[in-house]
Amino acid sequence: MGETLTQQRRVSEEGLRIVKLCQMERNVRKLTASGFDGTIRGSTG
Repeated sequence: MGETLTQQRRVSEEGLRIVKLCQMERNVRKLTASGFDGTIRGSTG
């Protein structure tokens, strides 16, 4: 493991970025499964 600290940090940041993307995708799937269509519901009149 002869990586420099900069290389280790980049790998760590990339891993966190992937985790965040997966979490966001999971949240979107939950919303769409529950019937959320992206619109704001409220009074129409």
